[in-house]
Amino acid sequence: MAKTCLIATEKPFSVEARDEMVKIMKEGGLEVKVLENYKGNQELEAAMQGVDGVIIRSDLITKEIQAKFPQLQIVIRAGAGTDNVDKEVKTNIVVENTPGQNSQAVAELCIGLAIMMLRKQYNGDTGSEIRGKTVGLMGFGQVPMHLAQTLKGFGVDVCAFDPFVDAETMKSYGVKKVETIQELYKCKIVSLHCPKTAETTKHVNEAMLEGFNGLLINTARAEVVDEEAIIKQFGKSKKFMYVADVAPTMVDEMKAAGGIRYYATSKKLGAQTSEANNNAGTAAARQMVEFLAHGKTMFRVTK
Repeated sequence: MAKTCLIATEKPFSVEARDEMVKIMKEGGLEVKVLENYKGNQELEAAMQGVDGVIIRSDLITKEIQAKFPQLQIVIRAGAGTDNVDKEVKTNIVVENTPGQNSQAVAELCIGLAIMMLRKQYNGDTGSEIRGKTVGLMGFGQVPMHLAQTLKGFGVDVCAFDPFVDAETMKSYGVKKVETIQELYKCKIVSLHCPKTAETTKHVNEAMLEGFNGLLINTARAEVVDEEAIIKQFGKSKKFMYVADVAPTMVDEMKAAGGIRYYATSKKLGAQTSEANNNAGTAAARQMVEFLAHGKTMFRVTK
């Protein structure tokens, strides 16, 4: 009997990406179900009946959901971050991601947001150029690697903090490794590229921002910044700017404190390109076939 995979996306893939994913998995011998634009866990749980594997984007696979479906073998997140899947549960469910597939899209968004903020959101006032600025990258995974490469033509100096990446690797991308996070905040532009963990939650706090007069870009997770600290920094420094691809909780307070120096996208847009849709979706589909049809894991994030 063929195994079954569910593509469950509250925020759907493009039609082209979804159809290619279905084709890949069917050709790999799997049955495929699709759930798009659903509203709440009730619809999700109904669709998960009898499913062996599920592909998601930012959808939540909680411990409660996992407990209801003991037959579920694998969850694949089409993207890099997997904090939307509860991995503390003592189950045999394999969790995988698709690192690197959305990286160029996020990198280009970072640059677009930076230019927009330096140009004062195109409000007609005199802004500044990105050329000649120093850019600091918090983390040096796939997205910042792509960002460093894309920034080469802008005439900027790039440095990065990541205790898990050596200086020679960074140097190969034209990036200088800094040894402390505090050094990073001496840059004029700081871009956040860290997962949400116990260590990184509210990493950007009042002490970290002390004396920082530049632009902070957050395309990572909302939780890695202390929102109250961001709001205070707007008052402390008239040059401080904050732009995010992750909407803050304190939206009204941010707008009031930051004015033109604050901006957040209406929804998470980092991976919202047709190329990223196709790359992440088809990668997830191929990984699903490898696991359910051949018993092979790729980019596994659970033990």
